[in-house]
Amino acid sequence: MPIVLYNGQRPWTAPKRFRALMEGQDAFGEELLDFEYVLIDVERYTERELLELSNTIGAVFLLDQTADRQQLHDRLSKLMGTVRSMPEELKKSISELAGEYGRKAAAGAA
Repeated sequence: MPIVLYNGQRPWTAPKRFRALMEGQDAFGEELLDFEYVLIDVERYTERELLELSNTIGAVFLLDQTADRQQLHDRLSKLMGTVRSMPEELKKSISELAGEYGRKAAAGAA
């Protein structure tokens, strides 16, 4: 089943069935491919839900929701237990990701 990962600020409103996305879909009859995708709407998860995942995906999603440097600092503090249990290569990736979000937050504050 296809997966759509969405991290926009506004709620996802598009239909989840492929046929429903196609204008004039009835003209194609049964010949038009149809499927439903799984939507992962990152912004709709709460901080608590993402922290409870205690995994890399939860950490990345939580950092992606970060709005400013203070929130980034607070969230990194909360994620330390999760990050400590990760393999070294993932720790490095999370560190790089946090640095990127820190730069974006600093640029947004300027």
